[in-house]
Amino acid sequence: MIKFSTVLILFLIILGLHLYLYQGLKEVGKRAPRRTKIFLASAWWVWGIFLMVAVWTLPYLPTAMYRGPARSIMMTFFFLDFAGKIPMLLFFLIDDLGRGIRWLIKKLSPENPESTIGEKISRKAFLKKAGVLAGGLPFAGFSFGIIHGAYDYQWRKVQAYIPGLPRELDGFRIGQLSDIHTGSFLNKKAVEGGVRMFSEEKPDIAFFTGDLVNNLASEMKGWVDVFAKVKAPYGVHSVLGNHDYGDYSEWKDPKDKVKNFNRVLQVHKEMDWQLMRNEKKEILIDGARISLIGVENWGARHRFKKYGDLPNSYGNSDDADLRILLSHDPSHWDAQVRPDFPNIELTLSGHTHGFQMGIENEFMKWSPAQFIYDQWAGLYKKGNQHLYVNRGFGFIGYPGRLGIAPELTLIELKKA
Repeated sequence: MIKFSTVLILFLIILGLHLYLYQGLKEVGKRAPRRTKIFLASAWWVWGIFLMVAVWTLPYLPTAMYRGPARSIMMTFFFLDFAGKIPMLLFFLIDDLGRGIRWLIKKLSPENPESTIGEKISRKAFLKKAGVLAGGLPFAGFSFGIIHGAYDYQWRKVQAYIPGLPRELDGFRIGQLSDIHTGSFLNKKAVEGGVRMFSEEKPDIAFFTGDLVNNLASEMKGWVDVFAKVKAPYGVHSVLGNHDYGDYSEWKDPKDKVKNFNRVLQVHKEMDWQLMRNEKKEILIDGARISLIGVENWGARHRFKKYGDLPNSYGNSDDADLRILLSHDPSHWDAQVRPDFPNIELTLSGHTHGFQMGIENEFMKWSPAQFIYDQWAGLYKKGNQHLYVNRGFGFIGYPGRLGIAPELTLIELKKA
């Protein structure tokens, strides 16, 4: 449960921001017709009151509602509200700071009042209107990312050239899903369409690289049958991500956390996904032997708990024709996989979501994720080792995607 002090602080921030911007917006629209002013002011305060009531109400809803659709919807509203208001706030503050300085100068030097002769538009009016525009553009952009981008599933098809790859594995096709986050979904039909796209591609084997839920196993209610449709001739193999352990929820009784986690494990079985928890299995493909290694979440950053145990999971994989590692967090690759296990030719990860926003085209690849992770989206190669980072199927936090589409991955193995 969120603390009362946290709710109070958030309420005061929303109220203060709404009041401050309202004063500035009144100046921008002071020449508008009276009816227009009344309508806009009413809409502004209806929206503000709605947000302030939601701040007090949402944390005290039953857990199933708070962690489910109600939370997702309100996260959308809050995100759009702040996406529009913060840029506007910066311009308004600059304007008010400038006015304060001019007022102070005038008070100290009354014989030299500030001149505005020759200005086609006052600095004050310019900054206020620029602030409205600055707030409107991100609001429109992020709204587009929510309405259109959240479920705009895109295939990313790549070839991984691996030295010494057996002839039997040349052309072997791997399908990957990652970061589903079912607790964020609001459009079941769209999600079913994404699963159908994956199934129609018919990969030889399928991997899921963690974060099935946001926090609670109950988020999978109504989704088991949907994701059970993910199939492949050589099976669907999965690992856990940092959100699957229930570490980001407050539990009154530690037994409830254990029960929740065990339910997450059971869901994998119900979907016929072969969950790998720090273990290895052999997969034979026409006589060629793949050593598939699946570890629990292991991140190089200290705020993520290290559940993974690659040294014990690796076992006698040296004798295999190909070694594939499933590890949710891509920071694992540089921190432990490459320096300590140079024989692992291919690692599959997710976790970053590509930050769910950025620019990706033939000329440019940029996202805020690159300031946090060296490998954040796509295929990376160092020496004979490859890492593929999936951009994620779902979303969390920002309830949409802008420039970084939700991903279905197909990796074709090729002999180098």
